[in-house]
Amino acid sequence: MDVASRAAGGRVVDLVVDLDGSSLSTIRLVAAAFGADAGWSVDEIDDVKLALSEAFSLLLAGGDHVGRAVVSFDLHDRRIEVTFRAQDGRRPAEADDLTRRIAAAVVDRFEVADDHVTVAKAALELA
Repeated sequence: MDVASRAAGGRVVDLVVDLDGSSLSTIRLVAAAFGADAGWSVDEIDDVKLALSEAFSLLLAGGDHVGRAVVSFDLHDRRIEVTFRAQDGRRPAEADDLTRRIAAAVVDRFEVADDHVTVAKAALELA
């Protein structure tokens, strides 16, 4: 796993992870840490972690071999945007109806595009 960080009015951290199930716990842990630092409630952190699991599974399903992905965490105040992009050019699988419903219930935006999946949520609750 590689980590890069850049800042421009917020905080951006890029993780480079293997495209296999073992990377998901790291992604969820990083999101939880950022959420805790931002003062998010436990429910908000759990919502983001659930949506990230769904997003990562779409990228995993888009290929039949282990590659690597860049996971970009973009943080501004109490808002997080996470983008998953495979380095090998694989396209994410289409989100099924259940995935779309789950995402709509827990995050503000869940976007599946040709070459990436993006999850965004702004915290509303006070911890």
